[in-house]
Amino acid sequence: MNQGKPLVVNLGRLLTSVTIASLAVAAVGAYPTWLLGGRAGLLSEAIAASVVGTVMIASAIVVVRAARRSATAAMMTFLAAGAARMILSALAVGAVILITNLPAAALLAWLLVFYLATLAAEGAWLSRAMRESQDNVETDSGD
Repeated sequence: MNQGKPLVVNLGRLLTSVTIASLAVAAVGAYPTWLLGGRAGLLSEAIAASVVGTVMIASAIVVVRAARRSATAAMMTFLAAGAARMILSALAVGAVILITNLPAAALLAWLLVFYLATLAAEGAWLSRAMRESQDNVETDSGD
């Protein structure tokens, strides 16, 4: 692995893949959410998506900055950011539960679903960047 050299990452590619994953999850879950929770359920879905998306973008920026140092720094930051993202998202959704009459179960369920979807998309993005970086190193060294 190209541990000591900067990792070339594309934030636009990450945002695209996370947006696609989030929209797919939202589209699949919208009708069942409407049936179970009506307008309040859909609002809960939208709020959870917004919270997770905002926190994910902030953590992605931190990972991109770490990638400028090295692949190892990017991996370690990604792991730490995942835990921080879950805590910050849960705190934000908890605040929404306290100040609104939206159903807590719907908010928490959608928080988990969107968190897992964005985590998978971000993990795939970082893995792809690391593979591409490794391929470039092997090509440059003549292997």
